[in-house]
Amino acid sequence: PLAEVLPRQRPAGVAVLVGPEGGFSADEVAAVGTAGFLPVHLGPRILRTETAGLAATAILQYLYGDWSAPAGETGG
Repeated sequence: PLAEVLPRQRPAGVAVLVGPEGGFSADEVAAVGTAGFLPVHLGPRILRTETAGLAATAILQYLYGDWSAPAGETGG
């Protein structure tokens, strides 16, 4: 689960790699693991590809807040 691999302190950044609805192949999991990604899942449900990234982003913002801007600022 995502909560088990996330650091308690806010990281400098996070990259989220969303796979196909059917999941990654074993070779793809090995390749992204070599690139430094940690395999996690968002629970027992299968999310659509376009929904999974939004769900992961919402979880990360809930846990860490916005990374680039102080509260109340948009950074733009």
